[in-house]
Amino acid sequence: MSSTDLTNAQKAKNYVETHADEIRAMLPNHIEQERFMRNMGRQLVGNRNLQDCDPSSLVTACVEAANLGLDIGTLGSCWIIPFGRTATLVVGYQGLIDLAIRSGTVKAIHCEVVRANDEYGANQRDFFHTYDPFALEAERGEIIGAYCIIDLANGSSQYETMSVEQVEKIRAGSRAGGSGPWVDHWDRMAIKTVLRRALTKIKLSPEVREKMHNIFVNEDEPAVAAESPAKGTVLGLPETTKEEASVQETVKAAAVKSAKPRDTRNWSVDTDRAREVAKGMGVPEWSRLTDQRKKLILARQREEGIDDQEKFWDAVKMALLPFDVSKIENWSSGKSLDTFMRIPQRGGADHFLMAKEGQYRPGHDGVDPGMSSEPSALDDLLGGE
Repeated sequence: MSSTDLTNAQKAKNYVETHADEIRAMLPNHIEQERFMRNMGRQLVGNRNLQDCDPSSLVTACVEAANLGLDIGTLGSCWIIPFGRTATLVVGYQGLIDLAIRSGTVKAIHCEVVRANDEYGANQRDFFHTYDPFALEAERGEIIGAYCIIDLANGSSQYETMSVEQVEKIRAGSRAGGSGPWVDHWDRMAIKTVLRRALTKIKLSPEVREKMHNIFVNEDEPAVAAESPAKGTVLGLPETTKEEASVQETVKAAAVKSAKPRDTRNWSVDTDRAREVAKGMGVPEWSRLTDQRKKLILARQREEGIDDQEKFWDAVKMALLPFDVSKIENWSSGKSLDTFMRIPQRGGADHFLMAKEGQYRPGHDGVDPGMSSEPSALDDLLGGE
């Protein structure tokens, strides 16, 4: 049988088998390797749409889930959804709850939608919601909003509410707002949206905040080669109809026609140099180079007017090092290399320029470490789907 006669499923299976040793080497130590390989195989068998994806993107998505300590397709923790030919990890609201509780500062989280005939109310400190658990949805009425209550380890609690109109505003800005979970499971997406907003208002461990940062950067990236996933592409949901499949094929054909030129930049250089700089600064190293960070690097390189990749990172190192990390210890968020590489979008402070001027070097007293006028990347990302 020639390679052209192989089905997409066979090609994907062959890719996984050929690169099995490399895949195992990518896994964190606490992951049972054989169980992981079986689980990844089930993703291919369970969703035909994933068989059309680049196999390497499926491996990447599965490894990302393993690094987060989440099981794909288990109890709403996370799923793999195809965007064009790229398999993308999408973390569900239960996965976000698991991560938040893992931080140690959160004791419990309860999220729910509220319907028109439910009883509910709120004051400055508390939110209450009661309803008949045996009533039909039609008896409880239409959904009018969603809420999230977070019980903290110190005994206090916080809550967040969002109306249908507020949730729909977030949905309108989502790349998947017109299909997939937003169409088939609107209530779950509403819960995830209010949970994301609530998580911006509590203190989480640096490790968990970094993981959530990576999750939301990944999910909020615009699709490059295709439109949003079509209805029925989430694992465990119904297969697409023939009509929907035809529409998908049309979209894919249009995406291929308009695809961007191949990226020839050696991004491993940027990964290594970024880790070197972050280590020297004493801030968290990037666990991976996301598309958002690639755009950030390219924007800063254009801003500095340096064409050569190595010379650019030499300039970055010279600008940011030596670095006095005590000057940013009181920042509530944004203590990462992202903040210092980012070009301000809303008239905020350019921390890279401030570093070049010496304001973050030892012995300089011109920076108030508690005052950062630039909203952090995480604050922006956690604010919406």
